[in-house]
Amino acid sequence: MRRWMMLLLLMAGTTCGMAQWLRTPQQVVALRGGLSGSDLVFSHEGYDLYEHTPLLRPWGGVLYRYRVRGALSLRADALWTQRGSTLQWCDVDYELRVQQVELRPLLQCNIGQSGQQLSPYVAAGLYFALPTGGTIDYTSQLHSHQQYDLTRTALRPFDLGAYVGLGLELPFTIGYQDFLLLAEVGYATGLINNFSHSELNGEAVVMNPEFDIDRHHGSRRHRAVEASIGLALPLYKAKPKVEDEEEQLLYDADYVAVDSLMQRSKSGSTQGARRPRGYSDAARPWQGGGCISVEEALQRATRGISVANESICPYEVHFAFNSYEVNLGGRDRLRRTAELLQREPSLVVEIDGHTDAIGSDSYNDRLSIQRVGEVSYYLCTVYGIDPSRVIIHGYGEHRPVANNATDDGRRRNRRVEVRIYGK
Repeated sequence: MRRWMMLLLLMAGTTCGMAQWLRTPQQVVALRGGLSGSDLVFSHEGYDLYEHTPLLRPWGGVLYRYRVRGALSLRADALWTQRGSTLQWCDVDYELRVQQVELRPLLQCNIGQSGQQLSPYVAAGLYFALPTGGTIDYTSQLHSHQQYDLTRTALRPFDLGAYVGLGLELPFTIGYQDFLLLAEVGYATGLINNFSHSELNGEAVVMNPEFDIDRHHGSRRHRAVEASIGLALPLYKAKPKVEDEEEQLLYDADYVAVDSLMQRSKSGSTQGARRPRGYSDAARPWQGGGCISVEEALQRATRGISVANESICPYEVHFAFNSYEVNLGGRDRLRRTAELLQREPSLVVEIDGHTDAIGSDSYNDRLSIQRVGEVSYYLCTVYGIDPSRVIIHGYGEHRPVANNATDDGRRRNRRVEVRIYGK
């Protein structure tokens, strides 16, 4: 089993090395729960006479993950678990249940763009367990059912082990908020002997008080197979941290293009684009009627039908307060927009950035430019659209579409409007 664990760790390290370029959420916090099947492993052959039955118990806790580089993250799990086993020998029935708190420092590597699409991952590291309670149930022909609490078993006050897990992250969005659904299976094994001195010298109940000839020999470790499901909340920063020089160059190049486009838009240049009839800079995007959606336009373009002369419905990408991080739903729509632009070279895209009314005019002007810059980053750098096909405007707080006196109104105003039309 240890050879398999070493192989999994090697595979995880190799995968992370190949996936450094992937973008993942900077921070994630999650609630998790699941089922654990644990058992006891004894090193002394005398314990082989006992028949083992895994102990199935629920467990749960919280997870915090911080991305350090590319697809590699540091992860900390705090869990409440139960460990133990059910043993039988002749007429003896013995069940050990240990309740404990586990702290797990882990390394996690996502194999895919975590936070953007279905992403498998590998997690591996150590666990530190602190027993908080538990019982031993003991029944034999000579002794009727007896139960001993953990203070009499005198288990070692801590346990140390290793953990490796395989999981999937599925992103989804409710309203303007991103979430991740986590599903994980893992294997945990103790690394130290958890027999205490009291057990070894006979002062505490070990297993079979009537016939335990190996009381003073061997070691005992817990092992467990776990399955869990969890709900995670990505915690985006107002200004994403640039992780390496290559990504810094990509950001710099993109924002140079954005600043250049901003200057051209202020001077009145529209890169030769033809604005649709009835268009107004102050108008809100059409809400349907006389236009087709980006999805419908992409379907037509995929079938070879030109949409250069079609009216394509604009749409909005919304942002959290004081943030220019594009959420999952926005990134997905931008991906489809980029696919449409790639299939229809005659189309251009216009991006207008807006904020709510909280903060100074100059700050909100800059924030609106940062928002269109981040949208432009995804279109131009991530999805490969020529920056000459992108028109940029930043309007700050000056073009609201809702009342800034309410939370809902401010949330609607924190947006980027995306318009697509022919040259």
